[in-house]
Amino acid sequence: MSNPTELQESYRTLEIEPGAPLEEVEQAYEALAKTWDPRRFGNDEPRRRKAEKKLRQLNRAYEKLSAELKNGSAPAPAAAPGLSRTTAELQRHWTERWYWRYLWILALVFAMSYLVIDSFVRYEGIVHTTSISMTNYPLPEKDPKSSTGYADNQHVQVLPALGTDGQHWTMQTERMLDGREGWRVRHVDYDGVAPVEAGSDEKVRLSSSQAEQLLKSGGGVGAQNSSGAESEPDVTGRDIHWSSSLHWVSAGLAWVEHIINHEPIAYSLENTVTWANTFVLGLVMFFLPIAIFRRFGSIAAALLAVSFIAVYPYYEFSFVGYFDHHGLAATAELMMVLFMAGAGAGWLRDSTLNPDNLTPVEKALWQWLPERRQAKKWMIASGIAASTGLWVSAASVIPAMFGIGIAALL
Repeated sequence: MSNPTELQESYRTLEIEPGAPLEEVEQAYEALAKTWDPRRFGNDEPRRRKAEKKLRQLNRAYEKLSAELKNGSAPAPAAAPGLSRTTAELQRHWTERWYWRYLWILALVFAMSYLVIDSFVRYEGIVHTTSISMTNYPLPEKDPKSSTGYADNQHVQVLPALGTDGQHWTMQTERMLDGREGWRVRHVDYDGVAPVEAGSDEKVRLSSSQAEQLLKSGGGVGAQNSSGAESEPDVTGRDIHWSSSLHWVSAGLAWVEHIINHEPIAYSLENTVTWANTFVLGLVMFFLPIAIFRRFGSIAAALLAVSFIAVYPYYEFSFVGYFDHHGLAATAELMMVLFMAGAGAGWLRDSTLNPDNLTPVEKALWQWLPERRQAKKWMIASGIAASTGLWVSAASVIPAMFGIGIAALL
């Protein structure tokens, strides 16, 4: 058993408070051993010798403390002169330490709980609104051969006003699933009509409402082509320029629900589109704070977890009922910025500096900055997130990238 003075010195060597648990001792040793690795100082012989000496001190301190703590024989930390630390004070001290270390987990549980409750309430609202809209009309029967899951290719689900574009995404995904379009949706036939103008072969593109009105009125009867014969309107549809990422997400979720509930996949699709973006948000909320905790610490991860639901302009892109690609694009932008910050935003740790000669603020910044290998990994992740965002919606991501470039110049 080591004497208390030696143990106190070992704690100071590892730069932790006396009485720290074995887990904290191990973490402190790993961090300092990496900082004082002699290989980092290259051919600088004076610094290399100093690093070797410091590393030997760290090894002795770690071996002494780990042996004492594993045997359970480490004495309680000595009280500072003039102070008397009661058992209650020590318990409060460790409670506060535990609280700050695992604050991000508490924040993540809170955010995920809110997401689940809010999603349930919004989904119930959609179901209720849909049932009210069908009060005066008979509910169409399910039809496994229909592209919508209902007889006569009817749609039943009513989405909130903010998510009306989701109807387009739904119909596009239906065409992908029934084979009318490939796995990359590039054209739709339900929107856009090109009637032949009198005396000309030029086609004019109309909106879906104009097309429907034209068809009901006889399809431009009396219009003639260049040969003088009357012709029917030419329904050509329109091209789709968005990526199919959201189509794939919703189709995958619909396929899973189809397997579980044994319902027509098109019927399952109309149900899953309401929460497809929310499902993606839930995955990001679970995994991204873990990476941020490992890089920036508990407080940063806790703030990120809460911001997913607290920053409404972001959250509204992913809550239940909003079926559009803006949520995927915003998430890609967020990850692009966070990963870039993880890479040090272009700054690297100067391995030639002696941290003992730095002020506390400078030392904290020096320890936060990444080494070249670590920065490379984070920057690659940022590049992947940026390229994914450009694929989902270049119009949304390019302004963010442009803003980051301007900020870097300033």
